[in-house]
Amino acid sequence: MGYQVKKRVLVIDDIGIILDLVAFLLQMDGYEVVTATDAASALAQIETTKPDLILLDVMMPKSSGNRIPFSNHLDLRPGERSRYTD
Repeated sequence: MGYQVKKRVLVIDDIGIILDLVAFLLQMDGYEVVTATDAASALAQIETTKPDLILLDVMMPKSSGNRIPFSNHLDLRPGERSRYTD
């Protein structure tokens, strides 16, 4: 049996109990989980951890998730929203 790299998921939510619950469930399913509670820490996590997937709360008080400029921090080609095609 070969070594398999865990997929990394960045979970962003301003409500701690939701953040903890989602992180726990993902970890129990075998994912590596990193978390952030606001836009600034989310962007920093993207830069340092290069997540495979981002789960984002779009209703946050300081900066709604749909207003965070993630595309500037992701390694995507112009016009791409994802590198995954399946």
